[in-house]
Amino acid sequence: MKSATLALSISATSLASFVLAYFYHLTMGNAEQYTALIAVVFVDGFFGIIAGTKQYGFQTCKALKVLQTAVVWIILNNHPGY
Repeated sequence: MKSATLALSISATSLASFVLAYFYHLTMGNAEQYTALIAVVFVDGFFGIIAGTKQYGFQTCKALKVLQTAVVWIILNNHPGY
């Protein structure tokens, strides 16, 4: 029983390491582009939050949309088909 658990944990660790190393390599190969893209998203979101606060008051849902947009861009740009 211990050997099956050990084999399963080693397999899961190997798979996670492979996937994370792949995304790390993919991201670091285009680090300048990712940095520029994420910087634009965050700066746009920051000024959008300021403008929205002046006009409508602070809205948490719209502020969190900045993080959602950044995460979606990171995921889409890491996909090898895009």
